[in-house]
Amino acid sequence: MRLWQAPWGLALSKRVLYLCRMLEYALNNVGFAQFYGNSSGNDSAEAPGALLEIGARRIAQMVETSNCLFGRPLPKDRTEREDLLDALLPNEIAEKLAALDKQFYGSTENLLALNVAYVMAHKADFT
Repeated sequence: MRLWQAPWGLALSKRVLYLCRMLEYALNNVGFAQFYGNSSGNDSAEAPGALLEIGARRIAQMVETSNCLFGRPLPKDRTEREDLLDALLPNEIAEKLAALDKQFYGSTENLLALNVAYVMAHKADFT
């Protein structure tokens, strides 16, 4: 998945970091359901591309898998997405997201270290 144009005039590298940090924050707090239910889910379609950009291939695959569970791209609008999630999460999708949570928590990919390495590789964009 390609990254859309960075908002607020951010350089692409800052957009990548923003997407990865928002995803990591949501997943570490509650998991994939939290990611999709919060504002971090506004950019769920872009998250796999950002993760690939920093080298988090396994986690990118997990997010791509979770994105595909819904059968269509989720709305960027949080209210629309929440309505859709309320209808879908009580079923087997919730179980599949919980299984992906376990995969994420067991992952050996260190998002913090990958983010730091990415920033250092793009240092000029962050100074």
